Order: sequence, then C-alpha cells, then structure tokens
Amino acid sequence: MAHHDSERNTLDGVLDILIENGLEGMAEAMATMLNEAMKIERSSALRAEPGERCEERIGYANGFKLFPAEAYGSLSLNCFANTRNLDLPALNKILKTRHGLVIDGGYGKLKGTTFRISNMGDETDATIAELIAALDSALRELAT
Repeated sequence: MAHHDSERNTLDGVLDILIENGLEGMAEAMATMLNEAMKIERSSALRAEPGERCEERIGYANGFKLFPAEAYGSLSLNCFANTRNLDLPALNKILKTRHGLVIDGGYGKLKGTTFRISNMGDETDATIAELIAALDSALRELAT
C-alpha cells in the first residue's frame, strides 16, 4: 500500500497550520498527524485501503462486516450486519440532524439487524468519504 501522497498532503497541511498559527496551532497540527497515522495503521491492520475490496482484506473498520456473502455483494449498495447491536434509529437521527445524511435501517425481517448504504447514482468517492466521516462522528456521539 502506498501512502506517500497522503503523507505528503498531511505534512503540507500540518506545515500550513504551523505557518498560519505558529505554536498556537501545535495541538491542531499534532491531531492532524495522529489522525493520519491512525488511518495508515488501520489500512495496514486491515490489509486494505479505506473502502477497498480485495482478497487480502481481513476486516472492516468500526467492527462492521458486510451482511451478504461476498458472492452476493453489490457494487451499488452495501448492506452491513449490525454487529455492534446499535440503536439504528438513534444513529440515523444523529446522521440526519447533525450531518444532513441518512442510512437505511434495514427492512422486513432484517430491520434493526442490518443497515444499508447506497453508493450509486450521484455518489462519488468524496461523498462516500463524507458519509463515512459523519458515520464515525455519529458512532462516537452514540457511544456517549
């Protein structure tokens, strides 16, 4: 896995923060570097980049796993097992009120035991990254 571009962008961002704010920007600069280090470590531990599907991948971030067997997966919709037993309506409420985003909380017999995220239509890598960041934030809020 090549992280060189990401590392370079992070270093540039950290330098920008320090140039603009001096030592007062140190906390923000350190948080930026630590977040990038954690992303690299997560990719290394999972043996895949964020969102990458490959045979080498050994898990998923946040403890979720895809619900269907890989042979039945879809490129336009991801269905995840609610392996963390989350209150999906509460999670969706946080996503909607704080971030203006929604996920599907499952339907029929699977309601509450799965959730779905669409990645079709107008979705781009950037909008999916925004949803994942919002989901990470909402999960932290739900845990408190």
